[in-house]
Amino acid sequence: MKLASLLSVLLLAGCATMPLHQVPPGERIALPEDHAPHDWAQTEWWHVHAHLEDLETGEPVDLFAGFVVERTDLDRAAGLPIAPVVNPYHVAYVQVVARGEAKTSARYNWPAIRDAEFVGDGLDLRQYGRRIAWQRDTAVFEGRAGRHRLRLKLRPTQPATLPADGRALEIVPGTRHLWYQFERMEVDGLWRDGRRTRWVEGEGFFKHQWGRLYDPDVEGFEWFSMDLPDGRSLVVVMVHEGGRRQVPGSRAWVSERGGTPVPLDVDAIELRRLRTWRSPRSGARWPTAWQIKGAGLDLVVESAVEDQELTVFPAPFYAGPARAYGTVDDQPVDVVAFVEHVGGFQPALRPLYRSDAPPEAPRAVVEREEEEEVRR
Repeated sequence: MKLASLLSVLLLAGCATMPLHQVPPGERIALPEDHAPHDWAQTEWWHVHAHLEDLETGEPVDLFAGFVVERTDLDRAAGLPIAPVVNPYHVAYVQVVARGEAKTSARYNWPAIRDAEFVGDGLDLRQYGRRIAWQRDTAVFEGRAGRHRLRLKLRPTQPATLPADGRALEIVPGTRHLWYQFERMEVDGLWRDGRRTRWVEGEGFFKHQWGRLYDPDVEGFEWFSMDLPDGRSLVVVMVHEGGRRQVPGSRAWVSERGGTPVPLDVDAIELRRLRTWRSPRSGARWPTAWQIKGAGLDLVVESAVEDQELTVFPAPFYAGPARAYGTVDDQPVDVVAFVEHVGGFQPALRPLYRSDAPPEAPRAVVEREEEEEVRR
C-alpha cells in the first residue's frame, strides 16, 4: 500500500463513529458480568495488591499492580488525534516490595499494539507476560518486576464493596464512573525471587473502575486502604483540585464484615503530610508519611520504603505498601495498608496531551438501562 493511501486509512479510522459515551443514568454494577471490559468506557483499570509471606521462612513480599486501558478516540497529543496511531492504549505496571526494596516495571502496548489483548468474553487481559483474569469466583494475577515473578489466585472472603451502592460516582461534571472493590481476599500462589520458587499466602485486594475518570480540573488524589483488626476495612480518598485537598469527590468509609460501606464525614477528616521524599528520576517530591485525623480516625500511615514511584505515561505516580498505626473508633490499629498518590507531579510535556469528555450515552442505551432498572 502506498504511503498516501495508508495515511488516508489511518485518518478515516480516527474519524470513525466514536463508540465512547458517558455512564448511562441509572446504570448499576452487576457481577460477575462487570468484571469484563466495557468497550464504551473511555478509561478502565483493574488493580490488585497483596501482602504475602513465604510459608517456609515467614519472609514478606508485597504486590501493587494495575492494568489500564485508555480508549483514545477523544485523545490528542499536541493537537493531533492519537486514535489513528494507537487505539486502545494499554499499560500494565507491577511493583514488588521485598527485603526493604521496591522493584517496578511498566509496559505499554505501543508500538507493539498486538501485545496487549483481551481473551474470551469475560475478563482475561494479557500483556507482555502479565495477566489479570477472573475464573468463576477467583481472580488470577501473573506479573513480574525486576527479578521477582508472581503467579497468584485471589479469592474474595466477603461480597464486593460498592462505594455508591453500585451506581455511578462523579468527581466533577463529566467524570462519571462505576467502581467496585473486593477489600478482603485470601491469596496464595508462587513467588520466584530470581533464586528459588516459594509458596506464599496472605491477604489481597481487587478494584475495578471504568468510565470517565480524568479531567483537567482534577489534579489528582491520595488513596488509603487497610483491613482493620476487627474484620472491617477502611478506605480514605482525598481528591485535589486547584491546589486544595478534600474537595468534592473526596470520600471515606468503613466497610462492615459483609462488605457494606458505612460513610464517614469526610469534611471532618484532616489529612496532613508528615514527610516527603524526592525522586532522583523524575524530580518529584512525594509524601511518604501522613496523619489522618477526624471522624473517629487517628492514624499515622508510613510507606514501607521511600522509593515507590512508578513511571507510567503520561505522568508518574506513587503507590505501594505502608504501615498504619493509631486508633479507629478508639480501638488500637497496627496493620499493613496500601497508598496511592496520583497527580502529584506533571512532566513538562504533559500539557500537550488532552483527553476530552465523551458524549452522553445514546438514547437507545439509556432506554435499555431504564427498562432494566424497572425490572429490578
